[in-house]
Amino acid sequence: MNQPSRCADHLKALTEANAPASITFTQAEDIPGLQAGKHAWMDAREACAVIVRADRVITFAREANYARSETTRNDGVTGNTALVKGCLNAYDAAIKAGVPPTERIQEWDFDGTMQEIRDEYCAAGLAKLNAAKEAAEAPYRKVLKNDKLARWLELTSYIDLPGGVELTPARLAAAKSWFQDRAEAKYCANGLQVHTLRRYTFNAQHKQVGYTVRDYCGRPPASAWR
Repeated sequence: MNQPSRCADHLKALTEANAPASITFTQAEDIPGLQAGKHAWMDAREACAVIVRADRVITFAREANYARSETTRNDGVTGNTALVKGCLNAYDAAIKAGVPPTERIQEWDFDGTMQEIRDEYCAAGLAKLNAAKEAAEAPYRKVLKNDKLARWLELTSYIDLPGGVELTPARLAAAKSWFQDRAEAKYCANGLQVHTLRRYTFNAQHKQVGYTVRDYCGRPPASAWR
């Protein structure tokens, strides 16, 4: 009776199987909702609910701590939105398990209700990150369209242009081809590391019209970027 998911899963399986009361278990020590001793399996319901609720509270506090870290480092503009969404999901799971929004959290330097922590660090944090993301993308969305825009949003950190020039919105919009140079975890017979160069070719409407992949021993030569 000390693992929330197993506790709930076992009870669900027994319930769905219409298990008889003759199935028993022995609880070694008193815990909230269940005294030590021999019990019919149904007696575990209250204790299981207590365990699950407590686990959901701790899980929410941990996820809220992640969210707080993601929205305060680097001025809160480059955090991982998935981690912040995890905080909101953990809150919903706790409420579903019967934890009241007024449950007070005093873990990881928090001292407030679940609702207060959710609003301040989860909901507000996600809104902050989304706003920062929209602001960062705005100049590119203004000049890129169709496949070019989709590729940029997908591969932002991995796009290269010939000569290693700065990736300004204007240069990206004007370039006929974009490149992606990736150093692989393998080597050629001459000892040089394999580089895979991907080329994305677009037409004037920013529709992708070509895609090629080629491996090189060492960094791709200047001719490969033309």
